Amino acid sequence: MAKYCIGTAQFGMPYGIANRNGQPNLDEIISILNFALSKKIRYFDTAQSYGNCEALIGRALRNIPNSHNIKIISKLSPSLENNNSKRILKSVEDSLKKLGIKTLYGFLAHSKNDIDSETFFETMKKLKSEGLIQKSGISIYSPREALNLITHPGIDMIQMPLNILDRRWIDEGIFEKAKENNTQLFFRSIFLQGLIFLNEEELVQKSMSWAKPHLHKFNKLVNETNYTKLELTLGILSEMSKENVIIMGFDTLEQFKENWNIINSSSLIDNKTVRDWWEKLPFFPNRLLNPSKW
Repeated sequence: MAKYCIGTAQFGMPYGIANRNGQPNLDEIISILNFALSKKIRYFDTAQSYGNCEALIGRALRNIPNSHNIKIISKLSPSLENNNSKRILKSVEDSLKKLGIKTLYGFLAHSKNDIDSETFFETMKKLKSEGLIQKSGISIYSPREALNLITHPGIDMIQMPLNILDRRWIDEGIFEKAKENNTQLFFRSIFLQGLIFLNEEELVQKSMSWAKPHLHKFNKLVNETNYTKLELTLGILSEMSKENVIIMGFDTLEQFKENWNIINSSSLIDNKTVRDWWEKLPFFPNRLLNPSKW
């Protein structure tokens, strides 16, 4: 079975183009984390820049009796200088204090700019030696970045956007290269921030009319299958993720339960459906696949 991680960006700030619920309150966060732990999900992804997210997770975990063995990944705040070792060390210590844990499973640079300085990786070595983090890595945006960084000795894990509109990662052989280099992959933005669920009227309201022809092609492909968009996304990515981790973010516990029911459905996508999907999928432009371009 694939491994899963709870994305928590929406805990600390309104997140996602299709977000209709806003930020969940503390009780809802506790319910989401409790449900995750009950399903043996141990990975949680956060960041120093996600508002008060780390503090909220810490408060939630204090209210959950079986929260041991959790694996939390956080990310360096973009506002910190990548060549200031003391500030990076202090930021990790602050994150651990807010989260109420002794060590981070992973600590990631937010972009390639953060790792241009040797100081960053020297600091990562120090954090590992002191037991404050287990793994270091980076959050990236494109297959080209992955190809450039996947063999870097200081990169233990890579967080990358992967959804069923984007075939570039498959065509570039990213999964095979990661396995060769013992690099753990985390797949984020699996619903393209919810864009795949928007109808034409909602696209107009979001000033994204330009995306309509692309999503029309996507919707046509979906209609050729016997699955919904949600089923296809969870099924295809789960089938591809035996050695990697899928990040899922939720605004409500009900969303989580709906997704989990699909993941555990006996009709989850088979290998042939996965192969057929990627063979038929057209190339979509970077403007659609990269939310920073919207």
